[in-house]
Amino acid sequence: EVIPYIDILTEHLDDFADDGTLMATVRAAAEHRRVVLNKYYEKTDESIVYRIVMILHPAYKTQYFRLHKWTEEWIDEAKDII
Repeated sequence: EVIPYIDILTEHLDDFADDGTLMATVRAAAEHRRVVLNKYYEKTDESIVYRIVMILHPAYKTQYFRLHKWTEEWIDEAKDII
C-alpha cells in the first residue's frame, strides 16, 4: 500500500504548502518535502510490481487510479502488464 500512503502524504503536504495562515518557512518546508516525496513516488513507475499489486488488490483495482485522476494511458499500461 505504498502508493496510497504516498498520495495521503502528498495531500497533507500540499495543504500545508497552500495554507496562507502558516509561516512562510513552514510552507516552504512542506513544498520542499513534497518535491523529495515526489522523487521517490516517481520511482514506483520504474517497477512493474507496484502496478501489478495495485491492479490485483481487491480494494483498489483500476478504480483507485481513476478516482485519483491518473491518465487512461497509464491505467492501460498497468492492465497490459497483467
